[in-house]
Amino acid sequence: ERSWLWGLGLLCAITALVAHHGDADDAFYVNLSVWALDHPEAPLLGGDTLHGFDGIAMSLPVFKLLSYEILQAAFARLSGVSALTVVHLIFPPLIAMLIPFVWARLASLLVPSRWLIVVGFVVAQLFFLGDGHASYGDFGLLRLQQGKTVLLLIALPLIAYYGMRFSLAPSLARGLLLAAAQVGAVGLSTTALWLAPTTAFLAV
Repeated sequence: ERSWLWGLGLLCAITALVAHHGDADDAFYVNLSVWALDHPEAPLLGGDTLHGFDGIAMSLPVFKLLSYEILQAAFARLSGVSALTVVHLIFPPLIAMLIPFVWARLASLLVPSRWLIVVGFVVAQLFFLGDGHASYGDFGLLRLQQGKTVLLLIALPLIAYYGMRFSLAPSLARGLLLAAAQVGAVGLSTTALWLAPTTAFLAV
């Protein structure tokens, strides 16, 4: 079963590496990484990074909570690789590799005897339900350069998993893991400000 899981992870990673779908939102999100790398002395997410004028506030204050793009910029700075290469060619396959493993955790809790079948269906729909720009598969596997896609495919199933584990046997350690998953989700997308606690509440 583990070999199947690794195989599915490699399939997702290779697909994310060779297939790509650009998106208008990249102009904002990818720019955050590029700008942070180009201005290491400036405050992180201190204002508008898109239009090139000083003194312009961020379009929405909640965007100052984003950290996925800053992580990409930090990786680019430490590795010496360009931010665009990190954003489009390095992070997506790495994140894609995690998809089957994260869903395996959740599936093993929900259907212990058939978790591999569930994971297989999750991965299959990423390939077969890509019939439009906002479809689950197209939005998911092909747009992992954006934190909101990582929220959908990685963070939410983890929050559900940790929420159910906490509900089954409450403890401080499990409560902290559930809280950490939600905090990390907010760094991926500001949508997580309401979606992460909602998912956690339903899971618990």
